[in-house]
Amino acid sequence: MAAGDIDWIILRTFYKKFALINNMVRKILIDQREELEERIKGKKIVERECLKIFKEYAKSSLVKVTMGVRRCGKSFLTYLLLKDKVFGYVNFDEDILLKVKSNQIISALHEIYGGNMNVIFLDEVQNYDGWELFINKLNRSGYDVFVTGSNAKLLSKELATHLTGRHISLELFPFSFREYLIGNKIKTNPETSKGKGIIKNELKNYIVGSGFPEVIVENENPRIYLRELYRHIVEKDIILRYNIRYKETFKEIALTVMSNFSNLIS
Repeated sequence: MAAGDIDWIILRTFYKKFALINNMVRKILIDQREELEERIKGKKIVERECLKIFKEYAKSSLVKVTMGVRRCGKSFLTYLLLKDKVFGYVNFDEDILLKVKSNQIISALHEIYGGNMNVIFLDEVQNYDGWELFINKLNRSGYDVFVTGSNAKLLSKELATHLTGRHISLELFPFSFREYLIGNKIKTNPETSKGKGIIKNELKNYIVGSGFPEVIVENENPRIYLRELYRHIVEKDIILRYNIRYKETFKEIALTVMSNFSNLIS
């Protein structure tokens, strides 16, 4: 077999492999966008107290970083800010995408949304190895970048190190008590005896059930929901992130700390 034939076989094999990966990435990104829109479609929208600030923040040409605990509404709020624009969406909670090169992700986004797409929304970006280089690359290339993240990799210190002068960040929290009342359509006069009673009862429900949007908007069982959320935070955002060896021991310590919040622990 001639050397030229061998080169051609190698080139063809490489092209087939690239095309296969590209098709897989494109399908994942399409499915992610559909899943995001399906989750949001028909949902009761509670206007967040921070919405005005976030709208101003969205106008900046810098990288926009929204941080916060899991499930506090980061993706939902960012989607509302972008829904009238042509934007690409990538959720890095998908394990397969963590092994894909950034240029393949960008290429797949343009195949899906066309050449005029210049807004990119990167969800849970801290999971992607080399996320800071990827964001810098997009920003330098002129893309309008929105980023969400929920663990220590996106703390202000990390951002200052990797994106000095090229980002603005805001932290989102679960619903405040006022937002909780709006979400549950509770209107009462707190100056009356009846109103005070209603407010006190709802405050008790808020403290026990939390201000997480899915508990309020989707009426999820708070005990089951919070138990699962706690497990995800401990296992994914702490144990996995910091490669903790003694997992069960750490879980016991975490549970002790959570069970004794505001108390002295030795």
